[in-house]
Formats: sequence, structure tokens, C-alpha cells
Amino acid sequence: DDGRGERGVQELALDGDVRYEAGDLARLRGDLPTGPQGLFLKRVEGNLFYAKSLLYPLLAVPFVWVFGPLGGLLALNVCAFGLALLLGYSLVRQGGLGPWASLGLTVSVFGLTVVPLYLIWLTPEMLFVGLSTLALWLFGRGRTLWAAVVIGLLGYAKPPNALLALPLLLEPLLQAWMARGSGAAWMPRSFGGLVRALRVTTGRGLVVA
Repeated sequence: DDGRGERGVQELALDGDVRYEAGDLARLRGDLPTGPQGLFLKRVEGNLFYAKSLLYPLLAVPFVWVFGPLGGLLALNVCAFGLALLLGYSLVRQGGLGPWASLGLTVSVFGLTVVPLYLIWLTPEMLFVGLSTLALWLFGRGRTLWAAVVIGLLGYAKPPNALLALPLLLEPLLQAWMARGSGAAWMPRSFGGLVRALRVTTGRGLVVA
């Protein structure tokens, strides 16, 4: 899997295209001796092209130019993880929890799960975590259109990522139910913070599953 992720990034960063050529596999084995487990290719007018989406390679290219193929992908993972932590904390704080409670919940959601392992995977999963958190943060700030754009990019990169929109679509129904007063009397004041925390958790789980 690491080889497949790095191959598309190398091709775009070093060759400026996504066409598969005979020397590509040999160049990849210079970084990963075992090579990729497989390649997803498509044939267009007699030429072979990498069939994966371009979102991950396009965002990784600047990092690869600065840090090299392996270092660039690891740097992108670190940036995406940092973005997820920062925006996740902001979301929970926006819901009304205190600083330390928000920090603890954010670290638990992102740190006590499989997410930290993605830091060393040369695949798009960590990028998906960062972008999904960005979409939720934008939605929480009322920037619905921009949130929809980010979710659209996530869906383009990996169709199951589009399920991230489900919690956002269901929230208006929950708000309407609360507005009728049927459950407002017994709900704690921190319920809004809990709902936003669950958004982060649900979004991450759907994206990286």
C-alpha cells in the first residue's frame, strides 16, 4: 500500500504527469526495495495511466519537492494530523466545554485510536482525517458551502468518504426536535459540545474505516 501511494506522488512530482512508464517501477524500488503490492492502472489511447485520484498526489507534491519522496509524504502526514488536532480542539471548545476537558476529549478521539499509526503510512488516510476535520470545522462555523466542497473532494478521492455528510445532514432534524422543547428540559447545557465531539468521532471513523 505504501508503494502504491508513493508511486502516484513521485510520478506527478518528478515527471509532471501520471503516465505509467517502464522505468517507474525501478525508481520506486530505489526507495522501497519490496516494491508496491500492486498498481491501479487504466488504459487511454494505448497509454497506461495511474488510476488513483489526484487529490493526494497534488497536495503532496510541494512537500516532496522540499523533503524528497519519503520525507515529503511523512511531512504531509504530520501537517494533516496537526490540522486535525487543532481544528478538533476548536470544535469541542465551540460546543461549550472547558479548555482542559476539550483538550482531553480531542486527544482521546485522535490519539487513543488507530489514527497515530497513519503518521508512518505512505497512504492518504491521514490526509483524509485532516480534511474531514476541516469540513466539520467549516460546517460548525456556518461555512456550509466550503464544507460541502471539502467533502466533495474527499468523496472524489475515496467514494465512502462522502458518508461524512450524513451527520451534517441529520443535525437540522435534531435541532428541529430540540426547538419543539420535547427534550430540552432534561438535556445538559454541554449537550452541544457532546454533539460536536460526536461529529468529529463519527467523521473520522467513516473516513478512515
